[in-house]
Amino acid sequence: MVDRQDPLYQRLLPAVADLAYRLGARPAGGTSARITQRGRMRQTATAHWGSFKATQTIAFDRCDFDWIARTGPAGVVSVRDALVDGVTVPTLWR
Repeated sequence: MVDRQDPLYQRLLPAVADLAYRLGARPAGGTSARITQRGRMRQTATAHWGSFKATQTIAFDRCDFDWIARTGPAGVVSVRDALVDGVTVPTLWR
């Protein structure tokens, strides 16, 4: 059950807070979360699919995220997508 008196809940739209709770989010303090991800992606619509592993840091107290993925042989190719203080950081392929 969502604690509607929780200050974090009070800052969110009720539908957003309810969805987050149903998906397993629980108030734990802190100002950010780090998640890991595995999947497949490609650089263009016609390129071959490649596997990747990624980590993403998401800020709770400002409009920031930083997603970094590794792909290619032995993870030598890295991809970054980020938003810092609400401003998009250009996607970077290395």
